[in-house]
Amino acid sequence: TQITSQIRVTFIADTVATTYPTVSTGTNHTVALDQDGSVWLWGSNQYGQLGTGDTTNYEYPYQVLKAENGQVELGDAGKTRISKVYAGNNFTLLLCEDGNVYAAGTQKGFQNTFAPVSGLNGTVKLASAYGDHFAMVLNSGYVAYGSSATNLNTFVLPNMNLGVSEIQKIVVASDGTYLLLTTQGALLQGKNGTLEQIDGLTNVRDIDAGSSFAAVDGNGRIHEWATTSTTPVAKEMDENLHFASVYVGNDYTVAVTASGF
Repeated sequence: TQITSQIRVTFIADTVATTYPTVSTGTNHTVALDQDGSVWLWGSNQYGQLGTGDTTNYEYPYQVLKAENGQVELGDAGKTRISKVYAGNNFTLLLCEDGNVYAAGTQKGFQNTFAPVSGLNGTVKLASAYGDHFAMVLNSGYVAYGSSATNLNTFVLPNMNLGVSEIQKIVVASDGTYLLLTTQGALLQGKNGTLEQIDGLTNVRDIDAGSSFAAVDGNGRIHEWATTSTTPVAKEMDENLHFASVYVGNDYTVAVTASGF
């Protein structure tokens, strides 16, 4: 018996820049960033969160922004590259490499096509969205957070001597509380103008937020805590399991081991 198999190889020219693919799921819709830089959305579009300019629902992925050499056309801004995409409750955010953020979703004060979030002026380094809330780390070291483009509050990181270059990730929870992970593996938790360092966890590898917070420590162990608390609790688990990343939803947590399971 002769056995045959096929291997599919895709050749990409050196002149064509690629993007790291990203997928984010909101309450009723999904946004995906393809490796060519194009943006695809599908699901409910009741509030224009798909950015199509109307309220037509799409059962299957619809290419809202077509990329050319890794860049997409975004209104008056001309062409730019999308670096990350985020979906919340009836809104979508696109973080661009030029530091601007574009949003769609009329229920959150945006439009039904992607338009720039006002007042940011190309200063955004990191962003996150979950539920009705979003949060962003700015070049100035400020954190911008809110639930609509017209209701952003800003505050400087207080008494921490923390520069924006030291922040490697931000996640926001369902109640608007957010968590910052520094390059040193330390955690800072904030809400409504306050910022507090989380003690007891060092060399943190990864964090995420949903209805609660979760973190992976340097030993690959999972810790969880409520957004109203600042005390992480270690989860009981097989001591042979060592995790690399963690993902939090509404009352559930998923983790990926260092070996990829």
